[in-house]
Amino acid sequence: MFRQIADNGACVIVGRAADFILKDYNPCKILVYAPVDYKVKRIMQNYGDNEKLAKENCEKSDKRRAKFYNSVTGTTWGDKNNYNLALDSSVGIDATVETICKYIEGLKTKK
Repeated sequence: MFRQIADNGACVIVGRAADFILKDYNPCKILVYAPVDYKVKRIMQNYGDNEKLAKENCEKSDKRRAKFYNSVTGTTWGDKNNYNLALDSSVGIDATVETICKYIEGLKTKK
């Protein structure tokens, strides 16, 4: 499915080990990460969890993501060396989006 999407032109695929699945396409790989305390606060805001539950849910989610990614790719989930760009999203959503857009625009001008 991802290859069909990529064959149709430029696209954005979030997660699902797409960087590995589409490695033959030479994808632009961007890692968006955040410190645990920031993720916990966001979980509390978005889902109404108390701090304890938010931490538990964050840990469970990260473990599931890592297990899936590591098993599919044979590499380490979240290793910043595997990406073209790694961004700490605790700077804010707008700043993160702006940085990604500027990065992509820079890639376009290099072609």
